[in-house]
Amino acid sequence: MKKEELFGAIGKINSETIERNAPFERDDHKVVNWKRWIASAASLAVIVGAGLFAYHQLKINDKSVYPDKGIEDIINMPQEDLPEQEKMVDISSLLLAEGDMREEALRISQVRIGDYTALYEGVDSVSDDVLAASRGKELEENQGWYKVSGHEELQYLIRESDGECTLWKFESFLTEEYPYKDVLEMVYGITSADDIRKITVTAANMDNSDEGKRIQEEIGQYEITSSLDIQQLYDILFGLTCYGSDHWDMIDYGADDAGMTKSVQMGRYLAIELDNGIIIDSMKYTAVSGMFYEYGGVAYNSLSVQDKETVDRIFQIENCIDDNLGDLPESPAETVQTENTASLQTEDVPVNENTYQEAHGYSEDIERIQAAISQAMVDKELPFVISSSIYENPVRIVVTVNTTDEASINKVKAFDTVGGVIEIIYKENGIMDKGERYE
Repeated sequence: MKKEELFGAIGKINSETIERNAPFERDDHKVVNWKRWIASAASLAVIVGAGLFAYHQLKINDKSVYPDKGIEDIINMPQEDLPEQEKMVDISSLLLAEGDMREEALRISQVRIGDYTALYEGVDSVSDDVLAASRGKELEENQGWYKVSGHEELQYLIRESDGECTLWKFESFLTEEYPYKDVLEMVYGITSADDIRKITVTAANMDNSDEGKRIQEEIGQYEITSSLDIQQLYDILFGLTCYGSDHWDMIDYGADDAGMTKSVQMGRYLAIELDNGIIIDSMKYTAVSGMFYEYGGVAYNSLSVQDKETVDRIFQIENCIDDNLGDLPESPAETVQTENTASLQTEDVPVNENTYQEAHGYSEDIERIQAAISQAMVDKELPFVISSSIYENPVRIVVTVNTTDEASINKVKAFDTVGGVIEIIYKENGIMDKGERYE
């Protein structure tokens, strides 16, 4: 059974299989037996192994707990000087080593986080006594649920029930749809692109045939550390709408009767490493449909053409837009102009890395202004700017903003020292385009 199929089966959980217990008491979880779905313990090794790989670098969590100390100071702080519930526990030390899996059942439980009911999945972990000693602060409104000692983020929680402690990992919110920014902020503690240290990208591995392995090796693994690339990815992720788990029907990653080589070519698995020490290892991307998604069928909205081009460039995915993609949401700046005399159509697209040298020949002023706007975005001087790109036909700089505030708009216009080279477009929350342009 292929990995995607395995998780597709596991992801088929509907609301009837999850016990809804409003008070969220200690017995609010339900064990669902999935032995019939899982072929062998080796299949489960894939699940835990992925978590172990992602967490082997964990060193420190939320530096805001000690605002007067740097990260190195916190790491080197004598543990005996810390309160018992604030002593740092390396989460990777709570996960079982690969090959030591014990569970053969999928366990899902509900946890109250703010206004949401969150779904957490039970994961194989070390002994009960180690987990008991690793409990941090008890989670508000959730009796028997604890943060991991020394951690403020909610990616992993420890649950104590009937004298036994178990380890749980966040999956999704239990609602029809919700802004992914709420997950970034409430679960992972991400409030800006500055909270992201780097993103490690690897090829999708759902095809382990000889050809699939060849493609995986060709793509390899690489890191995204550019502050501008991270800022652009953060802006896109921040604007996503999530539809929760068990939505495999919404996700097209290129599987067909001919195999999954296209899925590997156009798929990427992400490990997003944060400054607070945790790693988000569940996020995936496919250029086949221009979508982010996760294990368990957690689906997100399709990207606009413009955002897809940005993500494909950053993830080094080439030649991805073809007839098989279907209808993607259009970006307002991507129009087609017709020259009546020659009946010639010219596509209006942002200048990417492949055409950047061509853009150099247009105007030094265009290049200088774009560089100034990009640097201002990196320096957080333009928090309302979603993106800024050089466009052709005619050559100009298209700046997309999420505000109609006149003072903010004028701040962008001030970069236009030439006059008439900046086009400003309004996009609400980075998702719904209002089609407004500011002259």
